[in-house]
Amino acid sequence: MIIWKYGRKRTLLTLIPLMIIGNSISVVTGLMTSRFITAATNKSMTIFWQTILWGTAALLLVTAINLLMVRVKSQLIMEVNLKIKQTVLQSTARKQLDDSGDALSFMTNDLKLLETKGIENEINILGFVLEFLIAFIVALTMDWLITIAFIAAGLIPAALSAKFGSRIESASEAWSKSNSAYTGQLKNLFEGLAIIQLYQAFAFFTAKGIKESKRLEQALKKMNIQVGQVQQLLTGIAYITMMLLPFSIGVYRIIMGVTNLAIFMGVMQISNSIINPMLNIMTMLNEVKTTKPIQRRIAAITAEQTTFMTPAKVAFTGLKLDDVGLQRDGQQLFEHLKLTVKPGDKVLIMAPSGFGKSSLLKALLGELNFNQGHYQLNQQAVDQSDFIKLAPHFAYITQQPFLFVDSLVNNLTLGDHFSQVQVQKAVAASDLQALVTTKGLDYRVGSDARQLSGGQIQRLEIARAILRQREVVLADEPTSALDETTSAAVQQTLLQAAPTLIQVSHKVPVAVQAQFTEVIHLEDYAVQN
Repeated sequence: MIIWKYGRKRTLLTLIPLMIIGNSISVVTGLMTSRFITAATNKSMTIFWQTILWGTAALLLVTAINLLMVRVKSQLIMEVNLKIKQTVLQSTARKQLDDSGDALSFMTNDLKLLETKGIENEINILGFVLEFLIAFIVALTMDWLITIAFIAAGLIPAALSAKFGSRIESASEAWSKSNSAYTGQLKNLFEGLAIIQLYQAFAFFTAKGIKESKRLEQALKKMNIQVGQVQQLLTGIAYITMMLLPFSIGVYRIIMGVTNLAIFMGVMQISNSIINPMLNIMTMLNEVKTTKPIQRRIAAITAEQTTFMTPAKVAFTGLKLDDVGLQRDGQQLFEHLKLTVKPGDKVLIMAPSGFGKSSLLKALLGELNFNQGHYQLNQQAVDQSDFIKLAPHFAYITQQPFLFVDSLVNNLTLGDHFSQVQVQKAVAASDLQALVTTKGLDYRVGSDARQLSGGQIQRLEIARAILRQREVVLADEPTSALDETTSAAVQQTLLQAAPTLIQVSHKVPVAVQAQFTEVIHLEDYAVQN
């Protein structure tokens, strides 16, 4: 069960006794019904007033317990949701994503479906099972044969429910795939909104969005039809069987004098807590089946989870590329590149656009694989398939550094613990004192970071690298989007603050080139046609 696997055992075990008491309301009303009929039949005011007193007290107790049960149930749902999301987020953070839209869809749409159709239904099924058991035991003590008749009448729709389960699960899996594809397509569509508005292609935007929405809605419609029709069929069959079998046996036993009307009416009232739980359990089990594809994905994520250990910090002793080449999208970008980087080196790699400068940095990070030659780091061959182990050796500064919607200090530390002295040193080394003095470290930036200048954003990225003492800084066109004055300032910050620097740029002033220990022209290694 999801709730047992991902919820706190203490919360679940607290909920169970509350459910036992809270779901006994039909038993209480059944016993009251039987006692009232006995009082009426025997014309006994004593039984009448006793029933009113203990019945009122019992109903008030059950109501109070149900109020508490709602709180504990909500707490359990929250705990399960948070545990699952933590598991998914931990796994996502350690993977290279080809499609962030799929992960986003899973975190929002799929996990919400799991909550409503899976987690909540599992809790409700547990409650109905307990309600059924309580009612069954009490009803047996009143008239065992009529009680067994109610049970037998519920087994027929239960057997049919199992038969239709595979169809529901198949329709659910199709919806899940459609939902994932829909989110990815919609994400792409909205990313191109600027082009739509520029060329006023509004009809194209709407038509494409509706086309993708229609695919999703058709898959959802199919799943809803499967679930809804099965539920209606089972409900109809259940009422037919449950009216004919138990009522005919009960009335026959009254006619034959084996039981009396008070007992039969009491069992019939209690049977609501036998019949309804059985029907609800069947319905909810089918709804839980719609979440099986999601559960399997979470199970796979959980199974692959290993304790993440941050690699021990190893001093950088050198980087070497020996006769490497890189291919992307079927095109060979460059070949036979040789590069040796020692601690303290400042290497500038220049080339016009299209020669693979950015791709080279991504290959150093392990996001791409060299298709030729050998890559060594600290005199050891690099396993480029393990991006997570390779990444801690580098800092990476892009043309448009990313800032989270959060404070300046959290954008620097990214949630890791650093002392105030360490943060202040990184701020000073990256020339951010003026910004921090004016705004403060708690200053909150937005997703587009319009409150900050391009130079300040670039320096924040440099400060991240300094704070983590990354010994090799990879810089991808770090000054191309800046004005001349800011560009020169950021470039000097980089040259001074980065222990070892590998920078790619398409254009750098000759005077600045002279400050690098080595300048490589990547176009010299382009494939000759």
